[in-house]
Amino acid sequence: MPDFDIYEKIYKYLIPFIPESIVEKSGGYFFEILSKFSSSPKLNAKNPLFIGDLRIDLPVGLSAGWADTVQKMVNIYELGAGFVTSKTITLHPRKGNPRPRIIRGPNYLINSMGLPNPGVLRWKKQLIDHPPNFPWIQSIYGENFEEYAKIIEHLESHVHVFEINFSCPNLAHDIPDIPLAVKQIKEISSITKKPIIVKLSPQNTPKGNLEIIKKTHGYITGVTLINTVPVPAQTLGNPRKRGGLSGSIVFNELIRHLEIVRKYFPSQEELIIIATGGIDSEEKAYFIASKFDVAISTLTGFLMKGPKIFYLLSKGYLKAEEVKNPFRIKVEKKQSIETSN
Repeated sequence: MPDFDIYEKIYKYLIPFIPESIVEKSGGYFFEILSKFSSSPKLNAKNPLFIGDLRIDLPVGLSAGWADTVQKMVNIYELGAGFVTSKTITLHPRKGNPRPRIIRGPNYLINSMGLPNPGVLRWKKQLIDHPPNFPWIQSIYGENFEEYAKIIEHLESHVHVFEINFSCPNLAHDIPDIPLAVKQIKEISSITKKPIIVKLSPQNTPKGNLEIIKKTHGYITGVTLINTVPVPAQTLGNPRKRGGLSGSIVFNELIRHLEIVRKYFPSQEELIIIATGGIDSEEKAYFIASKFDVAISTLTGFLMKGPKIFYLLSKGYLKAEEVKNPFRIKVEKKQSIETSN
Protein backbone atom coordinates (compact mmCIF):
# COMPACT_ATOMS: atom_id res chain seq x y z
CA MET A 1 0.00 0.00 0.00
CA PRO A 2 1.31 3.48 -0.77
CA ASP A 3 2.33 5.61 2.20
CA PHE A 4 -0.67 7.90 2.68
CA ASP A 5 0.34 8.90 6.23
CA ILE A 6 1.29 12.36 5.01
CA TYR A 7 -2.42 13.02 4.44
CA GLU A 8 -3.16 12.69 8.16
CA LYS A 9 -0.44 15.22 8.92
CA ILE A 10 -1.92 17.62 6.36
CA TYR A 11 -5.37 17.13 7.86
CA LYS A 12 -4.15 17.69 11.43
CA TYR A 13 -1.65 20.51 11.00
CA LEU A 14 -2.60 22.37 7.81
CA ILE A 15 -6.28 22.08 6.92
CA PRO A 16 -7.56 23.73 10.15
CA PHE A 17 -5.78 26.93 9.13
CA ILE A 18 -7.11 27.06 5.56
CA PRO A 19 -10.41 28.89 4.92
CA GLU A 20 -13.32 26.49 4.77
CA SER A 21 -14.40 27.54 1.29
CA ILE A 22 -10.92 26.79 -0.12
CA VAL A 23 -10.83 23.37 1.54
CA GLU A 24 -14.22 22.51 0.01
CA LYS A 25 -13.24 23.64 -3.48
CA SER A 26 -9.72 22.20 -3.52
CA GLY A 27 -10.39 18.76 -2.03
CA GLY A 28 -11.48 17.24 -5.32
CA TYR A 29 -8.40 18.49 -7.14
CA PHE A 30 -6.13 17.19 -4.38
CA PHE A 31 -7.51 13.65 -4.60
CA GLU A 32 -7.52 13.75 -8.40
CA ILE A 33 -3.79 14.50 -8.37
CA LEU A 34 -3.22 11.87 -5.69
CA SER A 35 -5.08 9.23 -7.69
CA LYS A 36 -2.77 9.80 -10.67
CA PHE A 37 0.38 9.13 -8.65
CA SER A 38 -0.83 6.67 -6.03
CA SER A 39 -3.40 3.92 -5.80
CA SER A 40 -4.26 1.33 -3.21
CA PRO A 41 -4.23 -2.34 -4.15
CA LYS A 42 -7.77 -3.39 -5.09
CA LEU A 43 -8.92 -6.18 -2.82
CA ASN A 44 -11.91 -8.28 -3.82
CA ALA A 45 -14.19 -10.29 -1.59
CA LYS A 46 -14.78 -13.96 -2.31
CA ASN A 47 -18.50 -13.34 -2.55
CA PRO A 48 -19.61 -10.14 -4.28
CA LEU A 49 -22.61 -8.17 -3.10
CA PHE A 50 -25.46 -7.85 -5.59
CA ILE A 51 -27.96 -5.01 -5.31
CA GLY A 52 -30.29 -5.71 -8.21
CA ASP A 53 -28.00 -5.90 -11.24
CA LEU A 54 -25.24 -3.90 -9.53
CA ARG A 55 -22.30 -6.14 -8.67
CA ILE A 56 -19.94 -4.92 -5.94
CA ASP A 57 -16.82 -7.06 -5.71
CA LEU A 58 -15.58 -5.25 -2.63
CA PRO A 59 -18.43 -4.08 -0.33
CA VAL A 60 -16.34 -1.32 1.24
CA GLY A 61 -17.00 2.15 -0.09
CA LEU A 62 -17.52 5.89 0.28
CA SER A 63 -20.69 7.20 1.89
CA ALA A 64 -22.79 9.98 0.39
CA GLY A 65 -21.78 13.56 1.14
CA TRP A 66 -18.59 14.32 -0.78
CA ALA A 67 -18.55 13.09 -4.39
CA ASP A 68 -20.46 15.83 -6.21
CA THR A 69 -18.78 15.18 -9.58
CA VAL A 70 -18.27 12.00 -11.57
CA GLN A 71 -14.54 12.73 -11.58
CA LYS A 72 -14.49 12.69 -7.78
CA MET A 73 -16.20 9.29 -7.83
CA VAL A 74 -13.62 8.00 -10.29
CA ASN A 75 -10.78 9.26 -8.11
CA ILE A 76 -12.16 7.61 -4.98
CA TYR A 77 -12.62 4.30 -6.76
CA GLU A 78 -9.05 4.45 -8.06
CA LEU A 79 -7.82 5.20 -4.54
CA GLY A 80 -9.20 1.91 -3.23
CA ALA A 81 -12.94 2.13 -2.62
CA GLY A 82 -14.99 -0.86 -3.77
CA PHE A 83 -18.01 1.33 -4.48
CA VAL A 84 -18.89 5.01 -4.29
CA THR A 85 -22.12 6.67 -3.23
CA SER A 86 -22.66 10.02 -4.91
CA LYS A 87 -23.32 13.22 -3.06
CA THR A 88 -27.04 13.61 -2.47
CA ILE A 89 -28.60 15.19 -5.57
CA THR A 90 -31.71 17.38 -5.38
CA LEU A 91 -34.07 18.64 -8.04
CA HIS A 92 -32.62 22.15 -8.07
CA PRO A 93 -29.04 23.28 -7.37
CA ARG A 94 -28.36 24.03 -3.70
CA LYS A 95 -25.64 26.23 -2.23
CA GLY A 96 -26.03 24.66 1.19
CA ASN A 97 -26.04 26.32 4.59
CA PRO A 98 -24.14 29.49 5.52
CA ARG A 99 -20.55 29.09 6.67
CA PRO A 100 -18.99 28.11 8.94
CA ARG A 101 -20.41 24.66 8.42
CA ILE A 102 -17.62 22.36 9.65
CA ILE A 103 -16.26 21.83 13.17
CA ARG A 104 -13.24 19.54 13.47
CA GLY A 105 -12.45 17.61 16.62
CA PRO A 106 -9.75 15.04 17.40
CA ASN A 107 -12.00 12.08 16.57
CA TYR A 108 -15.09 13.66 15.10
CA LEU A 109 -16.56 16.15 12.67
CA ILE A 110 -19.70 18.24 13.02
CA ASN A 111 -21.03 19.33 9.65
CA SER A 112 -23.86 21.59 8.64
CA MET A 113 -23.40 21.38 4.87
CA GLY A 114 -27.10 21.46 3.96
CA LEU A 115 -26.85 19.26 0.83
CA PRO A 116 -24.95 21.59 -1.53
CA ASN A 117 -25.04 20.01 -4.99
CA PRO A 118 -25.30 20.92 -8.69
CA GLY A 119 -28.93 19.86 -9.11
CA VAL A 120 -30.29 16.99 -11.14
CA LEU A 121 -29.94 18.49 -14.64
CA ARG A 122 -26.25 19.30 -14.32
CA TRP A 123 -25.63 15.98 -12.59
CA LYS A 124 -27.47 14.11 -15.35
CA LYS A 125 -25.28 15.81 -17.95
CA GLN A 126 -22.17 14.57 -16.14
CA LEU A 127 -23.53 11.02 -16.14
CA ILE A 128 -24.27 11.22 -19.87
CA ASP A 129 -20.91 12.77 -20.76
CA HIS A 130 -18.85 10.56 -18.45
CA PRO A 131 -20.84 7.45 -17.49
CA PRO A 132 -19.21 5.71 -14.52
CA ASN A 133 -17.96 2.19 -15.27
CA PHE A 134 -17.50 1.02 -11.68
CA PRO A 135 -19.91 0.20 -8.83
CA TRP A 136 -21.70 3.28 -7.56
CA ILE A 137 -24.95 4.25 -5.85
CA GLN A 138 -27.04 7.33 -6.58
CA SER A 139 -28.10 9.32 -3.50
CA ILE A 140 -31.13 11.61 -3.90
CA TYR A 141 -33.35 13.87 -1.78
CA GLY A 142 -36.67 15.53 -2.57
CA GLU A 143 -38.75 17.97 -0.57
CA ASN A 144 -41.87 16.01 -1.52
CA PHE A 145 -43.07 13.17 -3.72
CA GLU A 146 -43.32 15.40 -6.80
CA GLU A 147 -39.63 16.32 -6.50
CA TYR A 148 -38.62 12.69 -6.05
CA ALA A 149 -40.66 11.78 -9.13
CA LYS A 150 -38.89 14.40 -11.26
CA ILE A 151 -35.43 13.43 -9.99
CA ILE A 152 -36.07 9.76 -10.66
CA GLU A 153 -37.48 10.51 -14.11
CA HIS A 154 -34.22 12.26 -15.02
CA LEU A 155 -31.91 9.62 -13.56
CA GLU A 156 -33.73 6.30 -13.93
CA SER A 157 -31.92 5.23 -17.10
CA HIS A 158 -28.49 6.31 -15.83
CA VAL A 159 -28.25 4.58 -12.45
CA HIS A 160 -28.36 1.07 -10.99
CA VAL A 161 -29.44 1.81 -7.41
CA PHE A 162 -31.08 4.74 -5.62
CA GLU A 163 -30.23 5.66 -2.05
CA ILE A 164 -33.03 7.79 -0.61
CA ASN A 165 -31.68 10.28 1.93
CA PHE A 166 -34.36 10.45 4.62
CA SER A 167 -31.95 11.44 7.33
CA CYS A 168 -30.07 14.69 6.70
CA PRO A 169 -30.04 16.70 9.97
CA ASN A 170 -28.96 19.93 8.27
CA LEU A 171 -32.14 21.08 6.56
CA ALA A 172 -34.65 23.74 7.61
CA HIS A 173 -37.08 21.05 8.78
CA ASP A 174 -36.84 17.78 10.65
CA ILE A 175 -36.77 14.31 9.12
CA PRO A 176 -40.16 12.74 8.34
CA ASP A 177 -41.84 10.92 11.20
CA ILE A 178 -42.33 7.18 10.90
CA PRO A 179 -45.80 7.16 9.25
CA LEU A 180 -44.74 9.79 6.71
CA ALA A 181 -41.46 8.01 6.00
CA VAL A 182 -43.29 4.75 5.34
CA LYS A 183 -45.80 6.50 3.06
CA GLN A 184 -43.07 8.29 1.09
CA ILE A 185 -40.95 5.16 0.67
CA LYS A 186 -43.91 3.26 -0.76
CA GLU A 187 -44.72 6.13 -3.11
CA ILE A 188 -41.13 6.40 -4.32
CA SER A 189 -40.93 2.65 -4.85
CA SER A 190 -43.94 2.81 -7.15
CA ILE A 191 -42.18 5.08 -9.66
CA THR A 192 -38.84 3.30 -10.12
CA LYS A 193 -37.76 -0.15 -11.22
CA LYS A 194 -34.38 0.31 -9.58
CA PRO A 195 -33.51 -1.13 -6.16
CA ILE A 196 -33.98 1.32 -3.30
CA ILE A 197 -31.67 1.74 -0.33
CA VAL A 198 -33.05 4.04 2.39
CA LYS A 199 -30.59 6.00 4.51
CA LEU A 200 -32.04 6.19 8.01
CA SER A 201 -31.37 8.56 10.87
CA PRO A 202 -30.25 8.02 14.47
CA GLN A 203 -32.88 10.66 15.31
CA ASN A 204 -35.18 7.65 15.21
CA THR A 205 -34.64 5.07 17.91
CA PRO A 206 -33.32 1.71 16.71
CA LYS A 207 -36.83 0.29 17.19
CA GLY A 208 -38.26 3.22 15.25
CA ASN A 209 -35.98 2.52 12.30
CA LEU A 210 -36.84 -1.17 12.54
CA GLU A 211 -40.53 -0.23 12.33
CA ILE A 212 -39.88 1.71 9.12
CA ILE A 213 -37.97 -1.23 7.64
CA LYS A 214 -40.61 -3.79 8.60
CA LYS A 215 -43.42 -1.71 7.12
CA THR A 216 -41.55 -1.12 3.84
CA HIS A 217 -39.83 -4.48 3.47
CA GLY A 218 -40.61 -5.64 -0.05
CA TYR A 219 -40.62 -2.06 -1.30
CA ILE A 220 -36.94 -1.56 -0.50
CA THR A 221 -33.84 -3.67 -1.03
CA GLY A 222 -31.88 -2.39 1.92
CA VAL A 223 -30.92 0.43 4.26
CA THR A 224 -27.91 2.53 5.12
CA LEU A 225 -27.40 2.79 8.88
CA ILE A 226 -26.74 5.45 10.14
CA ASN A 227 -26.55 9.08 9.12
CA THR A 228 -24.89 11.68 11.34
CA VAL A 229 -26.16 12.33 14.87
CA PRO A 230 -27.75 15.79 15.31
CA VAL A 231 -26.04 17.93 17.98
CA PRO A 232 -26.24 21.62 18.96
CA ALA A 233 -23.31 23.73 17.78
CA GLN A 234 -23.51 27.48 18.33
CA THR A 235 -20.51 28.34 16.13
CA LEU A 236 -22.12 26.97 12.97
CA GLY A 237 -23.58 29.42 10.50
CA ASN A 238 -26.98 27.82 10.00
CA PRO A 239 -29.95 29.44 11.77
CA ARG A 240 -30.80 26.27 13.70
CA LYS A 241 -27.30 26.14 15.21
CA ARG A 242 -27.25 22.40 14.75
CA GLY A 243 -25.02 20.00 12.89
CA GLY A 244 -24.45 16.32 12.22
CA LEU A 245 -21.89 14.57 14.43
CA SER A 246 -19.77 11.86 12.77
CA GLY A 247 -16.54 9.97 13.36
CA SER A 248 -15.44 7.26 15.76
CA ILE A 249 -17.48 8.92 18.50
CA VAL A 250 -20.73 7.59 16.93
CA PHE A 251 -19.58 3.97 16.51
CA ASN A 252 -21.53 2.71 19.52
CA GLU A 253 -24.68 4.36 18.21
CA LEU A 254 -24.27 2.46 14.95
CA ILE A 255 -23.95 -0.81 16.89
CA ARG A 256 -27.18 -0.07 18.78
CA HIS A 257 -29.08 0.18 15.49
CA LEU A 258 -27.44 -2.84 13.91
CA GLU A 259 -28.19 -5.05 16.91
CA ILE A 260 -31.92 -4.29 16.75
CA VAL A 261 -32.30 -4.54 12.97
CA ARG A 262 -30.19 -7.68 12.54
CA LYS A 263 -32.22 -9.53 15.18
CA TYR A 264 -35.20 -9.27 12.84
CA PHE A 265 -33.35 -9.45 9.52
CA PRO A 266 -30.35 -11.70 10.29
CA SER A 267 -28.32 -11.42 7.05
CA GLN A 268 -27.85 -9.64 3.77
CA GLU A 269 -30.17 -12.21 2.19
CA GLU A 270 -33.06 -10.82 4.21
CA LEU A 271 -32.04 -7.15 4.11
CA ILE A 272 -28.98 -5.46 2.67
CA ILE A 273 -27.39 -3.15 5.21
CA ILE A 274 -24.66 -0.65 4.39
CA ALA A 275 -23.14 0.23 7.77
CA THR A 276 -21.61 3.66 8.23
CA GLY A 277 -20.72 5.62 11.32
CA GLY A 278 -17.39 5.56 13.10
CA ILE A 279 -15.93 2.59 11.21
CA ASP A 280 -12.40 3.91 10.91
CA SER A 281 -10.05 0.98 11.52
CA GLU A 282 -9.38 -2.56 10.36
CA GLU A 283 -10.49 -3.87 13.77
CA LYS A 284 -13.85 -2.09 13.66
CA ALA A 285 -14.47 -3.23 10.09
CA TYR A 286 -13.80 -6.83 11.12
CA PHE A 287 -16.08 -6.57 14.14
CA ILE A 288 -18.97 -4.97 12.24
CA ALA A 289 -18.80 -7.26 9.21
CA SER A 290 -18.33 -10.49 11.16
CA LYS A 291 -21.01 -9.81 13.75
CA PHE A 292 -23.66 -8.16 11.59
CA ASP A 293 -23.04 -9.33 7.99
CA VAL A 294 -23.03 -5.87 6.41
CA ALA A 295 -21.36 -3.84 3.69
CA ILE A 296 -19.19 -1.02 5.02
CA SER A 297 -19.07 2.63 4.05
CA THR A 298 -17.16 5.63 5.37
CA LEU A 299 -16.91 9.36 4.79
CA THR A 300 -15.50 10.98 7.93
CA GLY A 301 -12.87 8.24 8.16
CA PHE A 302 -11.83 9.09 4.61
CA LEU A 303 -11.77 12.84 5.27
CA MET A 304 -9.69 12.43 8.45
CA LYS A 305 -7.37 9.57 7.47
CA GLY A 306 -7.29 9.79 3.69
CA PRO A 307 -7.38 7.01 1.08
CA LYS A 308 -5.62 4.44 3.25
CA ILE A 309 -8.93 4.01 5.08
CA PHE A 310 -10.30 1.91 2.22
CA TYR A 311 -7.37 -0.50 2.41
CA LEU A 312 -7.70 -0.84 6.18
CA LEU A 313 -11.46 -1.40 6.10
CA SER A 314 -11.10 -3.85 3.22
CA LYS A 315 -8.63 -5.95 5.21
CA GLY A 316 -11.06 -6.09 8.12
CA TYR A 317 -13.96 -6.98 5.85
CA LEU A 318 -12.04 -9.80 4.15
CA LYS A 319 -11.00 -11.27 7.50
CA ALA A 320 -14.65 -11.23 8.54
CA GLU A 321 -15.63 -12.94 5.32
CA GLU A 322 -13.32 -15.83 6.19
CA VAL A 323 -15.02 -16.19 9.55
CA LYS A 324 -18.50 -16.09 8.03
CA ASN A 325 -17.43 -18.71 5.43
CA PRO A 326 -19.09 -17.55 3.29
CA PHE A 327 -21.25 -14.43 3.54
CA ARG A 328 -24.75 -14.96 2.24
CA ILE A 329 -25.08 -11.71 0.40
CA LYS A 330 -26.79 -12.19 -2.94
CA VAL A 331 -30.14 -10.46 -2.87
CA GLU A 332 -32.65 -10.61 -5.67
CA LYS A 333 -34.43 -7.57 -7.06
CA LYS A 334 -37.15 -6.15 -4.88
CA GLN A 335 -40.65 -7.56 -4.97
CA SER A 336 -43.71 -5.67 -3.84
CA ILE A 337 -45.53 -6.70 -0.70
CA GLU A 338 -48.63 -7.23 -2.79
CA THR A 339 -46.80 -9.79 -4.92
CA SER A 340 -45.44 -11.66 -1.91
CA ASN A 341 -48.79 -11.86 -0.10
